[in-house]
Amino acid sequence: MKKINFAIIFILIIVLLIPGPYKYLLRSISVMSVYSNLHESQSNAAFHIKIPGGLITPEKDWYPFVMTFNADKSFQYYTGRENINLSIMYNFPEFSPEAGYSMLYDKSSEYYNSFYGAYIVDDPEKIYGFEKTENGLKINPDEVADVAAFDFSRLALGDFGLKYKDFVFETDIADIEENITYMDSEGWIKSDINLTVSGAEHNPNGFVASYIQYGTPKISTETPFEPVDMYGRIYAKYLPEYNQSIFMYIVASDKNVLEECDKNILSKSIMY
Repeated sequence: MKKINFAIIFILIIVLLIPGPYKYLLRSISVMSVYSNLHESQSNAAFHIKIPGGLITPEKDWYPFVMTFNADKSFQYYTGRENINLSIMYNFPEFSPEAGYSMLYDKSSEYYNSFYGAYIVDDPEKIYGFEKTENGLKINPDEVADVAAFDFSRLALGDFGLKYKDFVFETDIADIEENITYMDSEGWIKSDINLTVSGAEHNPNGFVASYIQYGTPKISTETPFEPVDMYGRIYAKYLPEYNQSIFMYIVASDKNVLEECDKNILSKSIMY
C-alpha cells in the first residue's frame, strides 16, 4: 500500500508540472488507473467483465476508461448488513480541455450528471435485486434503485458536499422486458426508468478527493445540486453459478445519449 501511495504522489508531482488545463485530465488518468486497479484486485466479483471506455467512439464523449470501486464496507454500513458486497464499475463524461474538468458538472452539456457501468452484488442471504415467481425471476426495482441511490448519494454527490437529507432520488419505471438477449447472453431483464436526481453542479468549497478524478468545477450557481430529470436503463441478470447479481446501467440527462451509449459502448461489454 505504501508503494502505491508513493507512486500516486510521484505521478501527481510530475503531472502538476505540465502547463495548461490538460494537466487536470492527465492527473485524473494517472491516479485513477492506479486506484482502479487496486480496487479491482479487492473486488469480490466471481467473474470478469470488460466494459469499453470513451475511446471506443469517434466522439470520445466519455472518460477514456471504465474504473472499478470496491464499495463493500460503505455499502455494508449503508444497508446495515455485514455480509453483503458491492463492486461498482463506472464511467463519466469527458473532460473539457478548456475548462479542465468533466462535463459531469456542466448543465449545458447533454452529458450532464451522466454515468454508465455495472453493479455486481454478492449477497449470500438472497438473490439481490430479484424476486422469485412461478415463471422464474422478476426484477425487484426497489433493491436495484437502492444501489443506484447509494452510489449517487454516498459516493458521488456526497463527496461534493451534498447532505444525505437533501438528496433527491425519485424513480418511475417506464418499461420492463424480460428474458432478453444482451451481450451475447440470454436471460437478461431490461428496465427503462425515468428519474429525478440531484444534479452535480455545485460551488466548490475547498478540495475534496473526487476532484482528482472529475476535476475541480469552476462554477458559481445559486442552485447547487438542483434536481434534474434523467433517463435510466438497467440490464439485470442473476448468475446462479456464482450466486451474484449483475446490473449493467446507464443514467443520462439526454435520451439520445442513453441510446448511443447503450448501442455503441455498454452492449459491447464482455463477460468472462
